[in-house]
Amino acid sequence: MRPPKAPKAHLAIAIAVALAAMAIAAPEGALAQDAARPLIMEGKKTLYQRVISHPGALVRESPDGAPGQPVKPFTVLYVYERRDVNGRLWF
Repeated sequence: MRPPKAPKAHLAIAIAVALAAMAIAAPEGALAQDAARPLIMEGKKTLYQRVISHPGALVRESPDGAPGQPVKPFTVLYVYERRDVNGRLWF
């Protein structure tokens, strides 16, 4: 007998919590190994860092750039660079 499947909402919450924990645990100023590839998760060799967009998120060219296009909420995005800009962490 198989155990019942967890609802998708629970899975999304678990993923969001895991990604938030990764963002907190990752070293500040970590830069991409190669501009064409996302950052690798700390302690892993092949798993890439990802984040989930929240409602109201906007894409910007740079941390101080003008707001760009809105991102569909709860979209998974790969992390290519992390920066500390004026005390705020930017991905």
